[in-house]
Amino acid sequence: MAAVSKAVIPAAGFGTRQYPATGCVRKPFFPLVDRDGRTKPILQIVIEEALAGGAQEVCLVGLPPMEGPCRRYFSGIPEELLSAFQGKQWALEESDRLVEMGRRLTFVPQPEPLGLGHAVWCARRWVGDEPFMVLLGDHVFVSTSQQSCAAQLAGAFDGHAVTALVPIGEEDLARFGVVRGRVCPDRPGMLLAEGFLEKPDPETARARCRLEGLSDGQYLAHFGMHVFTPGLLDVLDEMVRGDRPGGGEFELTRAQDVLCRREPYMGLVMQGAHYDIGTPAGILEAQMALAVSGRLRREALQMWRRAWSRLAPDGPEPA
Repeated sequence: MAAVSKAVIPAAGFGTRQYPATGCVRKPFFPLVDRDGRTKPILQIVIEEALAGGAQEVCLVGLPPMEGPCRRYFSGIPEELLSAFQGKQWALEESDRLVEMGRRLTFVPQPEPLGLGHAVWCARRWVGDEPFMVLLGDHVFVSTSQQSCAAQLAGAFDGHAVTALVPIGEEDLARFGVVRGRVCPDRPGMLLAEGFLEKPDPETARARCRLEGLSDGQYLAHFGMHVFTPGLLDVLDEMVRGDRPGGGEFELTRAQDVLCRREPYMGLVMQGAHYDIGTPAGILEAQMALAVSGRLRREALQMWRRAWSRLAPDGPEPA
């Protein structure tokens, strides 16, 4: 297993689907109650995921207005507010953790929102010639194993790029990038990637993305987490310095598709789930997943049943 000490977290989106909340709070700072029972912004939850995967340094890529709020937040409790936290030792300890986390962070601006591939490319000088992890800044990852999702992925990295994957059905093809490849019989849960397609239609997916061991209508799609070799940055550099595709964005999926033709590229089926908080339904689902898998599970289930009995008394009781 090769070490992965750097992680890049793109966090540049405006969050237009979450308006009007994003009119006053940037999407990465939306609060959720994490599995440990603490209320945190989504960005902190993702950074903690990267650190749990072994990252020692984290690069946040975002539009320039993001840097100021990030630096203030990861400076801990402001001195003028310390008096309000007297006697709250747990809050002071959390503040110290934020300061320590902030020492590991570097902020790299993305001047324009030109796509996920462009955001990763913006971090190329910070990455240098090392392998690096990429975690989407608008996803929440919940492991179903003893290891965090990032630790599972980092543990599978052996010098070749590896992308985290999750099974999906045909009804979700319009939302994800999908892998095509061959299952590795000697490495459970892993496959050798032969290409990536961004949001293929069902007919294309049936023809090109069927995988041994999956039932009809099932495919393996992006989980929102990768470990890349520096070779990906070479591909992205060629893309960005070339012609902008139809005036659109530089897709990370397209760069992945090129990379797997140049060097061995693996995929790992994750033991866990991911939640895209870019929509109201997504953030609601993410909070429910964190609640029922965390320290406040019992309280969450009791509150759910109580709310159901009050607001839908004639309906069947939730399981």
